Amino acid sequence: MTQIDFLEKRKLFIELTKNRATGTPKELAAKLNIQERVLYRLLDSLKTDGLEFRYCRTTKSYCLEENEKSHSSIQ
Repeated sequence: MTQIDFLEKRKLFIELTKNRATGTPKELAAKLNIQERVLYRLLDSLKTDGLEFRYCRTTKSYCLEENEKSHSSIQ
């Protein structure tokens, strides 16, 4: 996967998260057309950029973790 592909997948992941439509990690990996282990690398790269996500079992979706660090990175 090229760097551009990876950035596109990050963008799509954030969009799906905003809509609370990621599904389970396995489903999300399929939506992004990546392996599940690549999904976890993607999450690590977002964390490095100051965005933290958590998986909500109730909504079966990832969501942005609300904390000061996340707010400063988004604005």
